Amino acid sequence: MHEQYKNSMKVVPILIQAGITGFESPAAEYSERTINLNDLIHNPGAVFIWKAIDNSMQSVGIYKFDYLICDSSAEPEHNDVVVVQHEDTITCRLLDLHRRVLVSPFNDVEPIKICEEHGIEMKGVVTISIRCHRYNVQHGNEMFDLNELIVNPSSSYIGSASGSSMEGVGIYNSDLLLVDRRLEVKDKDIVVVNLNNEFACKQLDIPNRMLLSANPKVSPVKINYLDTFSLEGVVTCSLRRHRLNSLPGVA
Repeated sequence: MHEQYKNSMKVVPILIQAGITGFESPAAEYSERTINLNDLIHNPGAVFIWKAIDNSMQSVGIYKFDYLICDSSAEPEHNDVVVVQHEDTITCRLLDLHRRVLVSPFNDVEPIKICEEHGIEMKGVVTISIRCHRYNVQHGNEMFDLNELIVNPSSSYIGSASGSSMEGVGIYNSDLLLVDRRLEVKDKDIVVVNLNNEFACKQLDIPNRMLLSANPKVSPVKINYLDTFSLEGVVTCSLRRHRLNSLPGVA
């Protein structure tokens, strides 16, 4: 293994679309099954989708234009990410029940006190946020079939990311990656690769035969001709679990 590669974001394939063959993980066993992203929604009648309008929640992995899956039936807990209506504005904040305030990770944003006179209406708890890296589904805040995110169902699988080397593009430790093996790879795509029997998530620099990180502390990796290398798909979306909700079969 490359010395530089030891700090890379690792990927363990955990859910494989039925019909895919030839994908063998040296890291973990996996089971073949059909992907259904709607399994993320445990209470469909109480769930709505909101789109983030800025980067004020970036430090908790929510970026501008990310889709937020909000559960209006969930009991809010301390440090939950919540969507609230404050006066005439709908906003996303962290819930601090100890101080009874809604806070932003940015220190220069004034906390909002939770009290009747401030007109706070809790809309829902954010359980999942979805970041599109290749394609963006054109929806507003209305509910839609999450399987629309899967471009090619017969060639897609889900992997679990480990590490911090791709945080600069909004992929964090334990995020779920939706990966498509059929898409034509483009320069600077976020991809899953197998380099010398290690799976990893990287940005592909095709002209320079490099695997790039999105963390300045992690050096790029040169793909040498003596390396065993295979491209295992393009990352189309990443899904961040803000609570312990998960796809069935995913820890």
